Amino acid sequence: MFLNFLTNKLKHVRKRAMITLPISIIFAVCIAASFFLMNIKPDTSHVSQAQKLAEYTKPAVVRIVDYAIVEWKFVNNDPDVDAYLHQLDYRTMIGASGSGAIISSNGYIVTNAHVVEYSKAEEKDIAHAAFE
Repeated sequence: MFLNFLTNKLKHVRKRAMITLPISIIFAVCIAASFFLMNIKPDTSHVSQAQKLAEYTKPAVVRIVDYAIVEWKFVNNDPDVDAYLHQLDYRTMIGASGSGAIISSNGYIVTNAHVVEYSKAEEKDIAHAAFE
């Protein structure tokens, strides 16, 4: 009886081994291949350093647009002023645009000061700039 039990257990273990062993070998080969492939680097001798840097940093480059729209309302009946403002649709847009770079995972962006100079300007300074 005990011998029968062991014989059945061995058959079951052999069936499992027939499945488990090939899978283990394939898994070990995949791990070894991944270590080998990690050390292979593509030939980049024909690519300039600037191109490599541009491609590496491309995901961090952003476009920034900062503007204000000044709506003109005059009580003056001067036809020249009215004609000029009519051409502008009684609006003047001032602002700047440029690029920046994301420098942290929090989303902090670094850019030049002239790109965002109107974002902290007071209304009187924006109106004055609209006259220029």
